[in-house]
Amino acid sequence: AASHYGPHLVCVGDGPEREALKRKFAMLGVASRVHLPGRVPHADVPVWIGGADAAVAPYPAVEGFYFSPLKIYEFMALGLPIVASAIGQVRDIVPDGERGFLYPPGNAAALAATISRVITDHAEAERRAENARAWVLEHATWNVRVREILERIAALS
Repeated sequence: AASHYGPHLVCVGDGPEREALKRKFAMLGVASRVHLPGRVPHADVPVWIGGADAAVAPYPAVEGFYFSPLKIYEFMALGLPIVASAIGQVRDIVPDGERGFLYPPGNAAALAATISRVITDHAEAERRAENARAWVLEHATWNVRVREILERIAALS
């Protein structure tokens, strides 16, 4: 019964390491706090994410890291506190102290400490999540992107 209280990790999705992760969590004695539902229908994803207290984007340290982390934008739009690796464009999208919580990529101890901070400092986590939601709605929706593209096209005419 005690395992129902406290933090739980939910990893939605599937991949080749899923079974190895299950074994690792069992070996560590934390299997009752880790949930790996696997692949879920796209329409059910908001339900899984909506039940979260925070979203974690633990990107590894990769030289030349460059991509647009769509999941982070989605987490921001949902108003979830975000814990992410301080890497590439993530640093620009989620400035530490402003719209989320960043930690050095690959540093498991720092990741754990940052998640712990989000769990224990509700007011700060909520403040950053509200800032992130407001920012993404103003600067990073599909409507905003389309408007920017159309403005650039019009400027070429």
